[in-house]
Amino acid sequence: MARPPTQIPNQTSNETLGVILGAVKDDVTELGVKVDKLSEAVGTLSRIEQRQIGIVDEMARGAIIHKEFDTRLGLIEVVMPGLIEVRRWVMAGMVAGVGMMFVAVASLVLYPRPPAYVVMSPQNVASPATSTQHLDVPLPLTGAGN
Repeated sequence: MARPPTQIPNQTSNETLGVILGAVKDDVTELGVKVDKLSEAVGTLSRIEQRQIGIVDEMARGAIIHKEFDTRLGLIEVVMPGLIEVRRWVMAGMVAGVGMMFVAVASLVLYPRPPAYVVMSPQNVASPATSTQHLDVPLPLTGAGN
C-alpha cells in the first residue's frame, strides 16, 4: 500500500481550519449554556415534583382527617343540648297533635250530636215582604241540645 503524499500546510488551509475551530468553539459554548439552562429546568421540575408529592400526601392526610371529622361530628351531634331540646319540642308537638286528634275522635264517638233540625214556630216564620233575613242565613234552632 502506498502512502498518500503528505501535503504541506499552507496559509489558506490554516485560516479555514481556524474559522472552523472558531465556529466549533462557539457551538460548544452555546451548547454549554443550553446544557446549564436545561439542568436548571430539570432541577426546577424536580422541586415541583417534590412539592406535588407533598401536596398529594397532605391531601391524603386531609381526607383521613375529614373522615375522622365526619365521624366525630356525627357523635357530637347526637348529644348536642340544642338538638336534644329541639327534638323534645318536636316530639311534644307531635304527641299533642295526635292527642288532640284522639280527643276529637273520642268526643265524636262518645257524644254524638243530634241532627240539626228547625222547629217551625210562628216566632221564626216571617212573611217574605217583611223579612230581613236572606235565604243563606240559617234559621235559629230550637229544641233539645241548644
